[in-house]
Amino acid sequence: MSMAAVSVPPKFLNLMVDARDKQETGKLYAYYRDEAIIHIGMLFFDHGKLIGCRFDKQTGLDAVKTLFHTTIGTAMFVRANEKELEQQASMPDVNEVISTLKHERDEAVAPWVLSGQELIQAVSATMADILGEKGRTIVEKVAAGYPPQENAKLFEEECIRNVANFLGLKRAKEIIEPIFS
Repeated sequence: MSMAAVSVPPKFLNLMVDARDKQETGKLYAYYRDEAIIHIGMLFFDHGKLIGCRFDKQTGLDAVKTLFHTTIGTAMFVRANEKELEQQASMPDVNEVISTLKHERDEAVAPWVLSGQELIQAVSATMADILGEKGRTIVEKVAAGYPPQENAKLFEEECIRNVANFLGLKRAKEIIEPIFS
């Protein structure tokens, strides 16, 4: 597989390695920027095996190749139940993907920081995926009271506090903190 990664942060690789080594089942979200718009790609794992990828309207191996040609800003792993996972044809072995990314990663590229609006988009999209439209509404209310462009840390803390009402504090931190790192 030939994939030239533009900027793959160590955290993303570590999450892939952890998913493989710990034989995790779930989704690895990759947040990336394309023309100042935040997009979310997802890698699906079933007991440590890479079984699928979605990137915009692409799926499978094409989605993997396209995802790794973008500049990934941050990533997080979210557990998923078996029903959420869909087997896709032509998926590369996770060891091959990890090896390729480690080899081609340019460690000199500095990670980028999300703007206030991009933070709102990233948190909102994540919460909508987990809680539906209610998740998006929660984030919009928090952003109105605690604009991230004024104080991103306060926005993060308030998002965690509000989401904890639905998912518990530990789970809320697991989901939201990676967006801000």
